[in-house]
Amino acid sequence: MAISPKDRIIFALDVPDVAEAARFAGLLKDHVGMFKIGLELFVACGPEIVKAVREKGGRGIFLDLKFHDIPETIKGAMRQEARRYWASLSLRAFRPKPFPRPV
Repeated sequence: MAISPKDRIIFALDVPDVAEAARFAGLLKDHVGMFKIGLELFVACGPEIVKAVREKGGRGIFLDLKFHDIPETIKGAMRQEARRYWASLSLRAFRPKPFPRPV
């Protein structure tokens, strides 16, 4: 079975909140095969973001929650999580090589 060109497209919802993600999902639902919800957005909005994107977009969702990938993504996710006013937060991440240092 052949895959249509639009089904090969995954649109990354790298936006700050549910409203913006839902807006893009509604606008692009007929043009992409899937929406990616990354770590920062998921941490900022919680599981509600998955429901909102599914309702507005009606497409597949790729939930990308890597804590070992990109240093800036980890920082952004931890900034979002800090807004939840936890007394303590434990993060365990494995990376075989050190993160690259900014130049």
